Amino acid sequence: MSTINMSKPDLTIRRAGAEDAAAIGRFLSEMPHRDLLFFRQNVAEPAVVQGWFRDASGDRATVCMLAERTGALAAIAYVQRRNVPWLRHVGDIVAIVLPSMRAQGLGTRLVRQTILAADSLMLEKIVAHIVIEDRDSVRAFEKLGFRHEGILLDHAKDEDGTLYD
Repeated sequence: MSTINMSKPDLTIRRAGAEDAAAIGRFLSEMPHRDLLFFRQNVAEPAVVQGWFRDASGDRATVCMLAERTGALAAIAYVQRRNVPWLRHVGDIVAIVLPSMRAQGLGTRLVRQTILAADSLMLEKIVAHIVIEDRDSVRAFEKLGFRHEGILLDHAKDEDGTLYD
């Protein structure tokens, strides 16, 4: 398992392993529900996060990276290959940063490292679904070379019924 020390000595970005599943689950359970809209799975279920680190066929379909600050999770990002045969060349990326750590470039650095680590998935395309109102995330992904391909109107629905594009 490799680690990357960022500009601050107390910040580390590293690839997650099965031993991190419980900590990731706790991290996600503390995040605002709106921040979890674009996970393709119900990450509130411990088995979902544990599944990121095992695959019976040995064909790893997910790469997950963590950003830690002084030993505590500050952000996670993962790329997951789509599992239908005609989309196996496409992966979805999701990144989530603690609210107190946002607007400091951490998410951009973590996404960049996650994309590099996802090279092992041999993807041809990586897709990020972002709520259009989240201008900071849109700008961060654009800096990394992502471009708009479409807007899905009223595509995401929060627990309280609020719809997002």
